[in-house]
Amino acid sequence: MMFREDCENRYVRLKDLLEGIAVQDAPALERMTTAVTAVREELQELRALVSGSGFADAAEEIWFFKTMKPQFYALLIYEVSRYNLEQQQPAATREGCAIIICRSWRRSVVFSGSMLFCMPISARG
Repeated sequence: MMFREDCENRYVRLKDLLEGIAVQDAPALERMTTAVTAVREELQELRALVSGSGFADAAEEIWFFKTMKPQFYALLIYEVSRYNLEQQQPAATREGCAIIICRSWRRSVVFSGSMLFCMPISARG
């Protein structure tokens, strides 16, 4: 039970650290690099913890690999994906971004409207 609590506490601390990094007024690349480094360091510490002490039983091992480890990797994937989204944002003023968003929204409405005719009548809302 102690191992589980330790893992959960590490996860909460890491999430708090990542939230602090996210609100920093730093360039996106620097924020992403700091966040990814923090997650990788925590994964290395988890690896050392697991290899050093092992698991109490098979249920704890299953819990770790099925629940806890994927949560840490999800944070890593989230940080990289967030950086990629920030880099795809157009370099424009606030008003320019609003215009771009409205145009893409209109295109999606036109597309979804045309898809309405392809759907069976029973599936239409």
